[in-house]
Amino acid sequence: MRRLTPLAVLLTVSLVSAPSALAAPALSAPALSASASDEFNRCGYHPKGATHLRTGPGKKYASIGMLYPDDDLHADKKKNGWYRVQVSGKSQSGLKANTRGWVAKSQLKRHICTILH
Repeated sequence: MRRLTPLAVLLTVSLVSAPSALAAPALSAPALSASASDEFNRCGYHPKGATHLRTGPGKKYASIGMLYPDDDLHADKKKNGWYRVQVSGKSQSGLKANTRGWVAKSQLKRHICTILH
């Protein structure tokens, strides 16, 4: 028969006496802060009207192309009233899917999620 070390005995006793400790976090653990993606609408955004997709967060940055109300966008960063967005599919103006750039938050409206049960 193999002899257990004190550490092995301690671990075995801990696991047997409190198996739920592995499944649930400790009560004293600090709460996790919201991730960056929780700040943004998970269903995405649409431009309110024709607007520029820019290389940076401001009008001084060059335009990558135009976005229109039917374009689907998802945001992942914000800076000074601007959102960095990614085009979900090919845009109406011909921007490729997954193109990233910046749009003024004031030019965006939240997409409404539809959940069917």
